[in-house]
Amino acid sequence: MATSPFATYANLTVCFQVPTGAEEADGLVVEPVVVTAWAKRYRPAQAQPLQDGEMARLLYRGYWVTPFQKPQGILAEQTGKGYVWRTVPGRFRLPLAGFSSVAEYNAFIEANRDRIVAEGDFILADTPPGPFGVEEKTGDPFEGELVTRTAWQDTV
Repeated sequence: MATSPFATYANLTVCFQVPTGAEEADGLVVEPVVVTAWAKRYRPAQAQPLQDGEMARLLYRGYWVTPFQKPQGILAEQTGKGYVWRTVPGRFRLPLAGFSSVAEYNAFIEANRDRIVAEGDFILADTPPGPFGVEEKTGDPFEGELVTRTAWQDTV
């Protein structure tokens, strides 16, 4: 199994709900899948005013870290809960092997909430393989938009 050269720089996590293929009376069964990526913000926020705050769409591009390639059950335009982390190689970083369970991931979020730079809905973009065939070394390209909402409050 290949390891990403970007693993020590991973700064984004997303929890997607992936269909298992099984069905229940009320629809498909889904399981949460937590992924990590190294991603860089590529354009300024596109802010949209709301009645009590604003919504921003932030574009991120980079590479999958854990898993190294995009899982088959995760599709383009799929939305998951995303967090951008303030990581510092050698001091604070995301686990190199990813997260073994959603409970472990949720505990990590709560224990390190002060390291979260942004959070919101992450919409995964369709990212075809690069033209140079380097995915065996770098991992699959990772791209999408983080949609954040900021509430305004009056201060006295």
